[in-house]
Amino acid sequence: MWRPVDEDRVLLMAGRTTRYAIEPRGEYVFGIVAGQPMRSRRGRETRLVLPGQLVAWDPSNAHAGAAIDGQPWTSRLMLVEVGDLSQLASDQDTDPLANVAFPEPVLSDPELA
Repeated sequence: MWRPVDEDRVLLMAGRTTRYAIEPRGEYVFGIVAGQPMRSRRGRETRLVLPGQLVAWDPSNAHAGAAIDGQPWTSRLMLVEVGDLSQLASDQDTDPLANVAFPEPVLSDPELA
């Protein structure tokens, strides 16, 4: 884990794992999966996340991930608190990001990745 120089609103993480679980605490989690695929679960929904795909989790619900066939995956994550995401959008007069949710949190967009 680390924070970019001169930027305390963003927490960066990188690592390799076979499982995780996150309770919502008012932050957005953006990540890139690499190496092996993983299976994500949020409520009753499960998704297969392939290497190179992005995930965008909003703070509205807990989510978890598990390895497929016990093979660990690698990921790079960026965590941003709700209030900080609005500040990073550089619009101090309005809050366009309030209650932003991602109904489809797994994205296949190589350019965005």
